[in-house]
Amino acid sequence: PWAVLFLHFMICLIFFFGIHSSVFGPITRPIMATFIAENIIARQAGEPLPHFYTAGTSSAFFGFTGAGITIGCVVACMLSKSKRYRKIGQVALFPSLFGINEPILFGAPIVLNPLFFIPYVIGGAILGTFPHWLMDMGLLNMPVFNPPYVGVFLEGYLVNLDWRTIVVNAIQMLGSIALWYPFFKLYEKRELENEKAVEAQKSAISAEDEALLNDLDLDF
Repeated sequence: PWAVLFLHFMICLIFFFGIHSSVFGPITRPIMATFIAENIIARQAGEPLPHFYTAGTSSAFFGFTGAGITIGCVVACMLSKSKRYRKIGQVALFPSLFGINEPILFGAPIVLNPLFFIPYVIGGAILGTFPHWLMDMGLLNMPVFNPPYVGVFLEGYLVNLDWRTIVVNAIQMLGSIALWYPFFKLYEKRELENEKAVEAQKSAISAEDEALLNDLDLDF
């Protein structure tokens, strides 16, 4: 699990700098394909399944609502006092339910945002690896299938046909929301101050223009 944790940390790190995780594909995909094949062979032989790291577990657990478990940021945006962030959250919600989080990564933005480094890079790696630890400890069944993108919760269940994966995904979701909330509130405060400053500037310009027109005393 430590190796998987390090890999997830590196994936979140390069995503934070705007580089897609597919750069790790040539290394990770052959390993994941070998591991799922060995798990299937072991199951058919009635032997204990040896591996927890497969494409299915990576997508269903680390990629739950998108790489780095960004559903917490999406929910925070949807509940924001800022009109701009509410719109971003609404746009990002549906894709995140299918593991696509580019709208929130570049919309919030999370990418290159120092305030979001801890919840995304560090928090995302830990939350995404949490189910792998459970499988390693025997508290969650090992994977036997790499399901397609069928949406959150269902995808996790199909990986190992273990109902406990739904509970684990729910824990990941709640953990993400709790982790992201304080960091987003700090960022939101700054954004609201900027919005007020812009509105005040617009009001000042409008009042100034209106005064100028009154001084001209134009009669149409």
